[in-house]
This record gives sequence, structure tokens and C-alpha cells, in this order.
Amino acid sequence: MRTYNLLAIDDEDYAVRLINRYCGYREDIKCHGASTSSEALEWAKSNYFDIALIDYKMPGINGVELGQKLKKIHPGSFFIIVTAYGGLEKAVEAMRAGMFDFLTKPLELGEFELAMERAIKSIEINNQNKQLKEFLLESTGKGKLIGDSAQIKAIKQKVQKIARYDAPVLITGETGVGKEVVARMIHACSGLNNSRFVAVNCSAFSESLLESELFGHEKGAFTGADNQRIGRLEMAGDGVILLDELCDISPSTQIKLLRVLQEKEFERVGGNKTIKLKARILSATNKDIQEEIASGRFRGDLYYRLNTIHLHIPPLRERKEDIRGCMDHFLRKFSLIYSKEGLKLTKEAIDSMLAHPWPGNVRQLQNSVELLVIESADKIIDVKHLPDDLFTSSPAERSQVNDRTLVNDNNKNRKIPELLSAMERKSIADSLEENRWNKSKAAMDLGLTLAQLIYRMKKYDIK
Repeated sequence: MRTYNLLAIDDEDYAVRLINRYCGYREDIKCHGASTSSEALEWAKSNYFDIALIDYKMPGINGVELGQKLKKIHPGSFFIIVTAYGGLEKAVEAMRAGMFDFLTKPLELGEFELAMERAIKSIEINNQNKQLKEFLLESTGKGKLIGDSAQIKAIKQKVQKIARYDAPVLITGETGVGKEVVARMIHACSGLNNSRFVAVNCSAFSESLLESELFGHEKGAFTGADNQRIGRLEMAGDGVILLDELCDISPSTQIKLLRVLQEKEFERVGGNKTIKLKARILSATNKDIQEEIASGRFRGDLYYRLNTIHLHIPPLRERKEDIRGCMDHFLRKFSLIYSKEGLKLTKEAIDSMLAHPWPGNVRQLQNSVELLVIESADKIIDVKHLPDDLFTSSPAERSQVNDRTLVNDNNKNRKIPELLSAMERKSIADSLEENRWNKSKAAMDLGLTLAQLIYRMKKYDIK
């Protein structure tokens, strides 16, 4: 339990003693008393306090003025003014001066308790917001890509080298590996980070709508074009535009995009005014672009224009050493977002997640960790809390989970897969019994890794 430091300031000694007595009822508040403004200011220079309870009428200075001086020393602290001369004017004065609360004398225990609860709750919220802000600033900083594998280090280094050049970049990789993250890294490291970053999902629009989205349109250009629209290429200004899902662009739009890259200019749909392209173009795809070119679905000349610089992000299964770092990152992130600090994964849960192939890559891992945080009822996340899809790789495999019958003389009419599953379950259960449910020893006896054993225990519902 955290202890909150309270600074009680009142020129009447009995009032400070009363507050000290109130604090004695609570284990989470430690009180320090001061009878003059100079004593309080001197103490505050070398000591931190979370909350200050200040009498309004102090010799030579009022409580609001003293609160403002103390606030300069500890701007993150909360200040409560207490006075025997209550009134709306003094309360308004205190609030306008940045004080947190206003109480009247004689101070009752119930009022004191409520004021402390309000202040402590606000302190906790402020701390959470500060941590989340720091985390988000760190996460979106230059070169921030989660992972320490050789592949990720190489990508970070290449981003630093290419960021300041205006050449087009093609980013390839499976769904969920972080292609947009890399594009944003390039923007952040380019010196253009004060300019706009615009991302367009090319697969989300029909052919005609994508042209309007990219190039804009003039009023009356087509049915429903009631107003002029600025396109994304123009909207990006001198910043960066990312064309995501590049291979889903239609052949006719590919031709128009090729001209934009060649001439560095374009017109809005239905217009004849030439607009200069100022933005740097980045593109991304999860498809095999060489295969798309060979099949005639994507233009080779456009590919060569977009592929001046190529960055490929390998899937998570090819850089397993990055999984743990991603897990820790997302656990911290979502613990802050959902106010569930202190969550921890057990070793078994970690091993199971490390063993998973993550076909959805970093995005799937992020979504899984977010779900674990949301559903967590206590501070410990164990293997039993993990989603079922982390233990089964296909619907056919999942359908075997319910086959828990042991091998016996009545199995003559059972099919081989059923018999094998039953035999495997029996072998695992026997080994666990022999090793007194020590999973590490049982896994060693069975010739399995710990993660493989845990997976099979989940599969066959062995508890």
C-alpha cells in the first residue's frame, strides 16, 4: 500500500493535532504539521508532500497565497484550503488560484475522509496519465520498433539511413508485422515529423472511390460530388503518404499513379488544374509482388518506381527472440490504459506464448495481450487464462480436444486418430502422476518441451 504525505498548516496548534488524530485512523496517510508559512515553505524545500491542508487565515499571508508559493515548489501536489470563514467568494478564489478543494471549520472526520479520498483518487489518475503519456511518447519516438533480433536491428539501422532522402520506399511483409509502424518511423526520422503523415488503405475503396480519395475531385465531377474534395496526396502536403495494400489498386488507377510518380503532379477528378506533388510516397503490401507482376495484376513499371528502396519485415515466427519483448511492451501498455498495473505472466504462460507460431504476427500478439489484461481478475496471468487459439493450430486439431477416452479392450472399432489421441492423453496423465505433477520433469520424460506439454494438457483437458 502506498503512503501519501500530508502537510497540515495551521497557526492554531489544536487544529494540527486534530488533523494528526484523523490521520491516525488511516494507514495510508502520514502527516507533518507546520504552524507558520515560513516553516511550511522551509520544510517543503527538502521534503515532498502529496497533499497540503492549509488554513486560510495565516499570519501575514492567506492560505491561497501560501498554496501558490508551495505549488511552485511542488507543482504536482494537491492543495486544500480550510477556513472558519466559509463562503462562496473564498471558495471561488481558491479554485481560480489552482487549489484542489475547499473545506470549512470545524473540520469533521467525515468531511476530512471525503476530501482525502478525492485527492488520493486524483493523484492516482494523474500518475496513470503521466505514465501513459510517457509510455506513448516513448512508443512513438524515433526508431521505435519493438524487438532486438538481428532482423529488427537491421531495419532500424536502414530506416535511420534512408529517412532523410526523398526516394520512394516499398515495405513488404505479412499482415500484422508492423509495416505502418515502419512507415511512421521513416516519417519520424526524416526531419518532416512536424508535417503530416497520411495513410490510405487502398483495399478499402472501390476503383472510382480510391481515385477520389487519392487525387480529390471537383464539384460535379460525378453523381454525388456536391462539393470539392481535397485528395490524400494533396492533403499530405510536404509530409509523407503511405499507400497500404498496394497490390489491391486497380490497373487504371495504377496508370494514373505511375504518372504522378513520373511527373510529380496530378489533377483532381473532373478538374484541369495541375497540382504539384510535394509529399514523399511510401507503399506497403502483404502480397508477393513479384507474383502479382508475373500474373499481370500489377504493373512492373510502377513497381520499379515505388521500389527505389525496399524494406522487408520478417514474420514473428522467424524472429522468436522478439516475442518476449513484444509481450512485455503490450502488457505494460494495456496495464496503463486499463488501470491494471502490476500484472504479471507466469513462466508457464510465457513459455506457451513463446511456443505459439503467431500467424497474425505482432498484431495478433498485441490483441491477445490486450484481451488478457481486460479479462484479468487478479495480478497473475496463468496458462489457464490464455485464449484457446494459442493452443490449437487448426479447427481439426481443436475438434480432438473432446476425445478423452482411455485405450481399452472396447476400442476395436475406433479409428486410428482417435486411438492415438487417447494413447497420448493416457501417457501424459501417467507421466504427470509419476512425477507428482511436476510439469518440467514430466515433459523431460515424454521428450517434450514444457510449452508442448502445457499445450497437450490444455488440449486433452488434463488437470
